[in-house]
Amino acid sequence: LTFDDAVFVVDAGRARQMRYHPASRVSSLETEAISAASARQRLGRVGRVRPGECFRLYSRGQAQAMAPYAEPEVTRCNLESLLLTAKTLLPHLPAAEAIAQVPDPPPRESVIAARERLGSLGAFKETEGDDLDDDDEAEGEGEGEQRGAVEVLSAVGQALAKLPVDPGLGRAALLGALLGCADDACRTVAVLASPRGPAALQGLVARAPLPLRGSSKFKATSDVAEAVDIYERFLQGGTDRGRLPNEVAHVAKLEADLKRSLEQCLGRGRGGLASLDWNRNAGSEALQRALLASAVPGIAHARGQMHRRNELMTRTEAGATIHPSSCNHGLLAPTGRGAWLTFGTLLELQNSRTGSRNGSRNGGSGAGGAESAPRLVNTAQVPPLCLALFGGEDWLAFSRLKLALLD
Repeated sequence: LTFDDAVFVVDAGRARQMRYHPASRVSSLETEAISAASARQRLGRVGRVRPGECFRLYSRGQAQAMAPYAEPEVTRCNLESLLLTAKTLLPHLPAAEAIAQVPDPPPRESVIAARERLGSLGAFKETEGDDLDDDDEAEGEGEGEQRGAVEVLSAVGQALAKLPVDPGLGRAALLGALLGCADDACRTVAVLASPRGPAALQGLVARAPLPLRGSSKFKATSDVAEAVDIYERFLQGGTDRGRLPNEVAHVAKLEADLKRSLEQCLGRGRGGLASLDWNRNAGSEALQRALLASAVPGIAHARGQMHRRNELMTRTEAGATIHPSSCNHGLLAPTGRGAWLTFGTLLELQNSRTGSRNGSRNGGSGAGGAESAPRLVNTAQVPPLCLALFGGEDWLAFSRLKLALLD
């Protein structure tokens, strides 16, 4: 934004960046130093139509140590959608090889992790060269491709490529349609795929036109279910579609686009998504928990109070906490094996005294260590069986989950 009458700018030299971690398969919101280009851009916010001043809250040495430009987004984002798109546009090339040709190629380990994740979703299959159809052979001619195992998109991969969401969320939408809760799945996925996620809708609770519907354990222990409930209250409250809050209107458009795409993938000759077949199990909270286990990548285990950092463990963190905005913050986990949760984002907090992030990785000791523990956002309690059946391979890293399944 440009303000013509801006006179002062205070530049802290920091910015929030969303960074995807292939090891944990979740994104974290981290506070990082800005680039020299960003600093010049902030300086340019004043002095456009009148004299102005910029106060920079960092030393000259820190300014000289800044990177010239910001890190390209492709090097810090989830690459699954990009690999799927590349394979769709360049079917004769392996997806990883196609991604390596971009001007600023992402780290090789991120590409490998994304390829493995797509493989676990069933998006690819290995086919012998002789088994390719005529179209695939024509595309491969002249490329010098050797006969043998060839990477091609499976039927699932072709469907995921047509959906307007990330492949992980797309798989949840496909499962919802096949399990007979298509509308519930599309609505949940649309809320998760919105720019600010469930938090944007939770912030509108005071403006929702209808009172909250009957409470349930599922809504009381799932941020996503609570956000979906608020979203439905706006849609059923008689508000004109043109006067809906931007957050609600965006989710409604994404939900409609997702339903149309799903109908093209699965609904031909079967009556479409509106038929009873696709929504025969509508409203089933058990299936909605299963869909969350499929759609939300993070898995955490809690013992005792869920707001205490020493009570939560994720795949990569031993001292995480639940964000205070979550409905699960402060809840007491059941006795015995504790509670299992899914989470969408890991919020990295910076220690104001040491400048470090993530107290669990830095030992969590010293002043301010408790405040720097990573916090889980968009959490939901799910049964361990849902994680085992629908949560992919991440649950294999938890020996506690295996014991819970045995129980």
